[in-house]
Amino acid sequence: MKKVFNPFTMNFDLVPFNVFQDSRNPNENDDNMAGYGINDEWTNTETMQCFKCTHNAQGEAMWRLMSGGVSDKHLEYEFQNTSVVTLDHNFGKIPSVTILDDVDEEIMGDVDHISINRVVILFDREISGKIILN
Repeated sequence: MKKVFNPFTMNFDLVPFNVFQDSRNPNENDDNMAGYGINDEWTNTETMQCFKCTHNAQGEAMWRLMSGGVSDKHLEYEFQNTSVVTLDHNFGKIPSVTILDDVDEEIMGDVDHISINRVVILFDREISGKIILN
């Protein structure tokens, strides 16, 4: 069961749903007749895109893309003994940033996305580690 907001009653309703995983996206054959229902969710295990089953005006199951999945953009940058790291990644988007110290423990830094292609990370002291952008 899952809580879903019902705009008609202005309440949350509990609705049954199933979660499916496959290495492909759902298609027009993945419909009511194939056992899929409204609010079911589907994850493409290769792209990590998430789809939700809704319905069209005729009440037939339709799949809607809910998340964009994994980007093919990835950058790992190792740094040593510094308190400022500037990266020109040229992803054309604001990436997620993970910072690891020299023993692969996740740490915090002041992340400033200067543009959709450049990020500056400040630390409170000189450290070494790795920055991962996706």
